[in-house]
Amino acid sequence: MSIGNSDISRPRLKLRLFCLALIFGIASLIRPALAQNVESAGGLIAGSKIVRVTTLADDGRGSLRAALAQCGPCVIVFDISGVIELKSNLAIQKDHVTLAGETAPSPGILLHGGTLNIRASDVLVSHIAVYAGSSDDPKIAENRDGISIYGSESRKHTIRNVILRNVSVGWGVDENIGLQGLVDGVRIERSLIAQPLRNGGHPKGVHSMNVLLSSGTGRVIMAGNILAGAEQRNPRINTGNRVSFVNNFIAGTGAYTGQFDTSLKTRQKGLIDMIGNLYLPSSATSCKNKAIQFDEQFLTTAPQTQVYLADNQIDETYKADCLELTNADEALLADAPLTAFKGWETLPAESLKDVLIESAGSHPVSRNPLDQAVIGQILDGTIAPLENDKTAKNLLKKIKPKESVAWEKGAGPVIFFKDIGGMKQSLCARFKAVGGAGACPYL
Repeated sequence: MSIGNSDISRPRLKLRLFCLALIFGIASLIRPALAQNVESAGGLIAGSKIVRVTTLADDGRGSLRAALAQCGPCVIVFDISGVIELKSNLAIQKDHVTLAGETAPSPGILLHGGTLNIRASDVLVSHIAVYAGSSDDPKIAENRDGISIYGSESRKHTIRNVILRNVSVGWGVDENIGLQGLVDGVRIERSLIAQPLRNGGHPKGVHSMNVLLSSGTGRVIMAGNILAGAEQRNPRINTGNRVSFVNNFIAGTGAYTGQFDTSLKTRQKGLIDMIGNLYLPSSATSCKNKAIQFDEQFLTTAPQTQVYLADNQIDETYKADCLELTNADEALLADAPLTAFKGWETLPAESLKDVLIESAGSHPVSRNPLDQAVIGQILDGTIAPLENDKTAKNLLKKIKPKESVAWEKGAGPVIFFKDIGGMKQSLCARFKAVGGAGACPYL
C-alpha cells in the first residue's frame, strides 16, 4: 500500500489503532505468538561501580576507554560532552555494563574513528552517537562497523540481552550495526542508523551496508528506528533469525531496501514479523527491487522461517511509482503475528514519520550536527547514501566540549541494593530530559 503524505487526522489515527489492536488480538487467540522479550538491568545492580567520564581524551584517567577497562559490572556516567577521537576500537568486554549517555550535557558524546565492540551480555547503551569513519588501511576498514555485537562460535560464547536505546550510528565502512556469531537477545529502539559510507576504504570497494543480522543471530527486536541513506541491508535478515521488526521508518535507500536471504546453514526455525513499517523512497532509490525482498528459497527452505507482514506502507511523496512493497508469495506467509514483546505500543505506519523524527537518535531534543544533517535530508527528500566522509567531517568541528556534573554528584562509587530505586528514577529523569520517549529503559 502506498501513501502520498504521512499526516493523518486524529480520528483516523484512533480508528487505525483500534483496527490494529482488534486484528492482533484476534490473531493471538488463533495462535499464541512467541514471547521474545529482551530485558536487562545492565550495570544497574547491587555491587556495581559508578564510573565517571571527565575527559574527551582517547585514553588515560577519566577517559571512556579507562572506564570500560575497569568496568563490569558498572554504570558509566558522563560529566562532559563532545567528540571522542578514537585511536583504536573501544570494547565492552565484561557483563553488566550501562553506558548512560543521557548523563552528558547535550548534544552528548560522539565517538569517531573506530568501532564500539560489544563482546559481553547484559549491556545497555543509550544516547550515544557512533560515527565510525573511513580508513586508509584495508585491514581496519574491512571490519569497521559503527557498533559490532559478536559472540564467538569457537568459544561457544553467546552474547545475550543487549539493548541499544536512542543511539545514533553512521559512517560505518563494513556495516553501521553488525550482529554476528552467536547472538541471542538484542533490542534496538528509537535509534538513528544512517549513511554508512559507499567508499570508506573497504577492500571490496563500494559498500554502504546498514544493519546485518547473521545466520547465528536469534532473537532481535527493532522498534521505532530510522534507517536511512544506505545502499543495502536495511536490514539484512537471514533464515533462522527471530525478528520483531516493528514501526521502523526506512528512508532514502539505494540498490536494496530490506533483504531476506537464505543462510548456508539455517540453525533453527525462524520467525519474522514485519509490522507497521514505513518506506520513503528518494531519488537515490532503485526501482528494481522491492522494499521487502526475499530470495527464491527464503520462504521454503528447511527448517522453515515463517514471515508475517502487516500494515507496511510506502510513502511516495518524493518518488512515485517506483518502490513496490514485496515479492513474497502471499500463500507462503503467516496469517497472524509470530512474535510478541513488551514495552512498545504499535502505531499505524502512516503516522511514523513525524513521531520518529522527533524521538529517534541520541539527544533528539538537541541533536549533534551530524544527526541534524541526516534529519534535514529526510525532511527535504534528498536523503541518499553518502559517498565518503571527507566533507562531512567538517561537521565534527562544530561540536564543542561542554562540562557539567549532570548526574548525582554525591553518588557513591559502589551501588548498594537500597540505592537502585533512586538511581533508576534519576537516570530516567535524565533520559526524558534529553528527548527519550516511551518507556524508560531503567524501569
